[in-house]
Amino acid sequence: MKEPFVTDIAGLTNETALIGDIQIRSYISSLDEADKLTYIRGNLQTANEGILAGKAATYTSAINQVTGADNNITSAAYYLSRTEDLATAVGDFDSANQKQLSVSMINQGLNKRQKEINEWSNLNKLDTLYFMQVLFVSLSLCGFLAFLSANGTISSYLFAFVSYIIGILAIIVLILRWRYTYLGRDSRYWHKARFANEP
Repeated sequence: MKEPFVTDIAGLTNETALIGDIQIRSYISSLDEADKLTYIRGNLQTANEGILAGKAATYTSAINQVTGADNNITSAAYYLSRTEDLATAVGDFDSANQKQLSVSMINQGLNKRQKEINEWSNLNKLDTLYFMQVLFVSLSLCGFLAFLSANGTISSYLFAFVSYIIGILAIIVLILRWRYTYLGRDSRYWHKARFANEP
């Protein structure tokens, strides 16, 4: 047959402790005076040893806790020092990066300006080449007319008149190029012009 399930463990434990106390009292009351003193002395010695053992255990536990706390404080101080070192290193890296960015921005501006200067110079050379081509064509025409004049195909007056016209046209092209480049063209951007109302 099954025993009923016990649900009140705390009550059962208290009842068991009371029964144990009653048995100890009845045992002590059954002893004579000499046995009582012997029993009490034995219990006192056991109680003293238990108290000393408890104090030793408490002291050891407290020492271990203090040692653990000291280790934790040492570790926290080490981590704090490392954090400060890392913060300093990050600050150094940040300042170095800021310097590099500053140098990069300056170099970027210099590169852009150098590109503008190179473009202006190259296009100015192309414009000069254009005038040299006009001058070459003009001299070639004058040379051809001089050949015709030397052969007697055209008169010397016609040769002089056409040569002067060609020379004047070449000079006009030169003056117009010079005037626009140095008076009207923007000094920074080749394809822009300066106007009178601009500062």
